[in-house]
Amino acid sequence: MAIVIESGNRGTATEKTSDQTLSFSPTANFTAGNYALLAVVIDNTGTAEGVTNDISVTDTKGNSYFKLREQTEANTAALTGVTCALFLACVSNGLLTTDTINIALAANATAKGAGLAELSVAAGKILVLSVGGADGSNAAATTSYSVALSSLTNVAGLYIGISSCEDELDSACTLDAAYAEIGFGSIGSGVAGGNATNVRARVGTLANTSTGDTFDNTGLTSGEKATILVRLQEDDLDLRRQTTKTALQAPWANQNARRVRREPYSRLRPEEEAPLLLARPILVVSNPALFVQFPQTHSRLEPPVVVDMVSAFIAEPLRIIFRTAVAPRPIHIKSFLRPPQVVEPAPPPVIPFEENLAPVIYGYGAM
Repeated sequence: MAIVIESGNRGTATEKTSDQTLSFSPTANFTAGNYALLAVVIDNTGTAEGVTNDISVTDTKGNSYFKLREQTEANTAALTGVTCALFLACVSNGLLTTDTINIALAANATAKGAGLAELSVAAGKILVLSVGGADGSNAAATTSYSVALSSLTNVAGLYIGISSCEDELDSACTLDAAYAEIGFGSIGSGVAGGNATNVRARVGTLANTSTGDTFDNTGLTSGEKATILVRLQEDDLDLRRQTTKTALQAPWANQNARRVRREPYSRLRPEEEAPLLLARPILVVSNPALFVQFPQTHSRLEPPVVVDMVSAFIAEPLRIIFRTAVAPRPIHIKSFLRPPQVVEPAPPPVIPFEENLAPVIYGYGAM
């Protein structure tokens, strides 16, 4: 099932008052889950040329309006050219005749107009903008316009073109002959005051399967023009939800997880059980009594165990498990402790026999 234009005319708005808003209500209720296509044309509010961001849309139902494209011909100054834009919203919250669509502008504009249409897609599908499926053009004092899309995915789609101008005549923004005018017809600020004080736009659609198309026309009434061409296509709802859910649940979707994984080992925290796995070095000496005190060092290892045997030094390998962003794994390192220097105490002084009036106990025995 292709994209369907349920109604090409769900209401229009026209205004010629200097302010930053334009509001209106649909002329018929939308089916919940269908799509609102909104076209807007205004006096340019700034001096920027080309792609601009001066228009935003909300409604009292809380539906979200996605801007497909906004294009401006400023003609060197504010309010001397034209800005047009296309918006798309899935009215999942519904949209009734008692609701209001509110168009907000970045600054005051006098001439304004808008048109609303309702689109739908097959059950289990959603309506999306094709990748690379939006472009625009603008020029001052011109009698033509042209916008082309190319290198798109070759699927069935709906091309939507809007031709806008600073004028009150349809002849200044005549549609490409291959595009059928949408139901709401021409939109703009009216005819009062002459062409230089008004804006006008016409919207056309073309449904086909292709990798691109060109929206253009020539021989028009000269004036400032801004033009947009977009392509919409259906996409699978369930697949997109599943893909998004999987991506959000993937462990590496968390930027913080990546950072933790790259932590240097110097900042890793040992497991709570790690101290139990630290094997103390064994120091084998001839006299353990000589090694009851060790100097303090920066090492976090405990002093060696002293064993009464021959002078030797044995350091067992250390097995440490760190808590990391990946599965725990043992890390084997070698001890860099050096054996203490064995220093035998000096023998006791020799005492003449005649002075040895009583037994005296020395470290080596009694005399």
